[in-house]
Amino acid sequence: MLKILKTSPIFPLIFMVVCGISGWALGFTRYFRVDTTADTLVAQWLMSYFQSLPHRITIIILTSLVILQGFYLNYIMNRNEVLYKNSWLPSVFYVLIMGLFARNFTFSIHIVVISLILIVLNNVFRLYKLNEAKSLNFDTGVLIGVIACLQPQAALLIVFYCTVMFILRAVVLRDILIACLGFTLPYLTVATTCFILDIPMSFDRITGFKAIGVSIPFVDYYHKVSIFTLVLLLFCLTISLLKLSGNFYKNVIRTRNMQQVLFILSIFGIAYIFAFPNENSFRYTLFIVPLSALVSYYFVAARRWLIAEILFTLIIGLMYFKLYKAS
Repeated sequence: MLKILKTSPIFPLIFMVVCGISGWALGFTRYFRVDTTADTLVAQWLMSYFQSLPHRITIIILTSLVILQGFYLNYIMNRNEVLYKNSWLPSVFYVLIMGLFARNFTFSIHIVVISLILIVLNNVFRLYKLNEAKSLNFDTGVLIGVIACLQPQAALLIVFYCTVMFILRAVVLRDILIACLGFTLPYLTVATTCFILDIPMSFDRITGFKAIGVSIPFVDYYHKVSIFTLVLLLFCLTISLLKLSGNFYKNVIRTRNMQQVLFILSIFGIAYIFAFPNENSFRYTLFIVPLSALVSYYFVAARRWLIAEILFTLIIGLMYFKLYKAS
C-alpha cells in the first residue's frame, strides 16, 4: 500500500478522501455535536450560526473542511519543497491523525481556525526570497488577528511569524511593526462593531484572554489504542528527525529553511499542549500540522520498505479499530 501511495499521483488522493469520509462516519456516530462554547464574541456568533444549520449539513461541512485542509497541506508542502520529493503522505497522515482525537469530531471553532492557520503557514513559506514583503506582512498580521479573535490562544502565532522572519529573509524592525499593526486591526474592528451596535463588551469578551496554566496532557481519557498509536507516531517522528538531521545539508537551501520553519512550529505546538487547559480543543490541533509532515518524511525516505509498510498499516488499523470500538 505504501509503495502505491508514494508513486501513484491519483491513489493517495482517493485514499485520503475515503479515509476521511469513512473514518469521520464512524466517529460521528458517537462524538458529533456542535460546540457553541467559545471564549470570544466572534467565535460565539460563528458557532451559533453553525448550530442553526441542519445536522447533516454541519457533518458535511466538517468532513469537507478536514479533507480540504489535507489537500491544501499537500499544496503547501509540495509547492514550497518542504520534503525533498513531492508526496501526498503529509495529507494522508493529517487526515488520519485528526481522526485520532475524539474532540475533532465535535464541530468547534478550532476546526475553522486550523484552516486559517494553514493559510498563515503558506504565507510564512512565501517570505522566502521575497523582495518586498510589506503587504504580505500586513495581510498575515490581519489573518493572525482574525484567528486570535476566534481562538484567543492562537494570538501567540504572531510571535511564531516574527520568529521565522529571521530565518527566511533579512528582517528590519519595520517588517515586525507592520505585522503587529495588522494583528491589532481585527480587534479594533470587533470593538468598533460592538460600540456601534451597542453590544455590551469588555476586554476579556473581545480578546478571550485567559490565564495560562501548565497542565498534563491527555488523549481521549487515556484510551489505550490512542496512546499506543501515538507511541508509534512518536517513534516514526524520532526516526524522521534523525533522518532529517543526517540529510539536512544534502538538501537545497530552500528545503532546509522550510524544514526549520516546521521545526519551530512543532516547538510552538508542543508548548500549546502543555500550556493550556485539557478542555481546550485547540491545544493538540496546532501540533498535528508539523507532526503529519515530519512523520511522513520517514515513510518517504524509508529504505527498508517492509518495516515502513508494516508500521503504516498498523497505524491505519489502530485508528480504525479505535473508531469502530467507540462507535
